[in-house]
Amino acid sequence: MRRAPVAATALFLLACVREPSERAPQGGDAGVDLIGASDAASLDLGGAAEAVTRADAFVPDATFEVATGDGGFAADFAVRARAAIAASAPPWTCGSVLPAVPVGSTDEARATIRQFVAQVVGVPPGDIDMQVVECATPTTRSCGVSFAHHLGKSGGSLSTTLLAPAEELDMNAASVEETIWSPRRGDTTLPGDVALAGIADGVLVGMIVFNDSYDCP
Repeated sequence: MRRAPVAATALFLLACVREPSERAPQGGDAGVDLIGASDAASLDLGGAAEAVTRADAFVPDATFEVATGDGGFAADFAVRARAAIAASAPPWTCGSVLPAVPVGSTDEARATIRQFVAQVVGVPPGDIDMQVVECATPTTRSCGVSFAHHLGKSGGSLSTTLLAPAEELDMNAASVEETIWSPRRGDTTLPGDVALAGIADGVLVGMIVFNDSYDCP
């Protein structure tokens, strides 16, 4: 896929696994049921999101650089998450750690993820819908467990392999949330991409799984 223009510079911790192939089976891993019947039944990774935020302007995307890590949680987590993604992402997906750029709020974190999704998928940020998945409430499971469960829809071993880093993120980062990003190309809504993100050491930290074989940075 053609990547979006590069204009600004930011520090990113990224990993991505890509190998073109057929689409993933939609049933998830057999026998994996991490949150049971209380799962958000209306969640559809291939359809339009129910809760939508829009960005009107197409802001050029940032340059991606791989950092070596400085011993903080965000850097150390990225190393472990990168290894887990490499070991489990099937060829019809594209898995990555999120860009480790400074953010000070949930809104800033979402804006950064939006730009990242736009670059990977190759669409303007304004053509991406976002759904926040309800989690970490008295009546729902943790965001990490919810994230891992929904990865069962992507196939492969993502659901089981990324559960541990997802729970680690839950315990060590602030403002953790699971979001579904649904890019649109013309009148077509592309498969939803599943992200788990938080803030640690003053930067965005987390993982995202794209449900198509994009060319991740």
